Amino acid sequence: MGICNSSDRESVVGLSREEKAELRQAAAEAERAATIANSDEIVIFANTRSLSFEMQLREEHYVSEVLELVAENISLPKTVAALCLQMEFDGEIVANESTLIEAGLCVAGLTSGVGSDKDLKDKIRASSAIREFKLVGEDKANELVAEAKRVDIIQATRNVDIDQIELILSVFPEKVRKRGQLGKTALLWAAEEHDQCQVAELLIAAGASLEETGPNGKSPLHFAAATNNIPMAKFLIAEGADLNAKDITAQTPLDKAKRNSHTDMVKLLQTAKERSNWK
Repeated sequence: MGICNSSDRESVVGLSREEKAELRQAAAEAERAATIANSDEIVIFANTRSLSFEMQLREEHYVSEVLELVAENISLPKTVAALCLQMEFDGEIVANESTLIEAGLCVAGLTSGVGSDKDLKDKIRASSAIREFKLVGEDKANELVAEAKRVDIIQATRNVDIDQIELILSVFPEKVRKRGQLGKTALLWAAEEHDQCQVAELLIAAGASLEETGPNGKSPLHFAAATNNIPMAKFLIAEGADLNAKDITAQTPLDKAKRNSHTDMVKLLQTAKERSNWK
C-alpha cells in the first residue's frame, strides 16, 4: 500500500524523510484500525497478579495488542508488553503475533468449522463461557520499569552508556525528547561530543528529530559543526540533516564551521551542499 493515492501525490512533494515516515506509519495504523473495527466484538477475561478484569475486544486483535492494553490497565507502560509480558491460555503460552481467533480466545474461533450456518454459530456463542487468560511476566515487567526509571537519558548519553540508553528507550521512548541542562536534548548533547555516533543512531531510531533545536536555535548539525565533530557531521548529513538550517542569528552549520576556522568541517559541509544541489 502506498503512502498516498495519485490525487494526493503533490502534497507529499517537499516533505522531509521524517514527515514521509510519519505519513506511512499513519496510513498503516489506519489500515490496521479498519481491520480490527470490521471484525466481530468479543469479550475475554484477563487474570493478572494485581487484578482481574473483563476486556471488550475484537476478533482480529493481535495478542500483542491485547497485552499492551493489559499493561495500561495495570499501570505499566505499554512498551513492556513486547519486552516482558506473555499470554497463557489453557496452560500454553500464546504467540504474540496470533489473532484472538487463532489463539482460540474467542467463541468465533470455536465456530470456524461449522460452515455458514449462522443460527448454529449464534447458539455456540450464546452457550459458551467467556474465555480467560493468565498474564505471565508481570513481576519482570515491574522490575524493568523500576530500573528504567533510575536512568537519566541525558547523563547516560554524556557517559556513552549504551546499555542504559537502550534500557530507558525500550521502556520510555518518549524520554528521547527530554530536555536537560541548558534546554538540550540527548541528541544535541551527543552531536557536540566526539565518538557518539552510535548514541545518536539509537536516539534517532527512537524518534529524536534531526531538526530539533536547543539554545539559540541550534540544530544537531550546528553543534557538530561548531565543535568540529567530523564523524558526527557525516552521520547527521547521511541521515538527512538540513544543511541550510539557521539558528537565531541566521547562521547555518557551515557558517559555524567557518567562524571557528574548522577547515575540514568547512570542506565537508561545502561538498555536501554541492552534492545536494546536484540532486
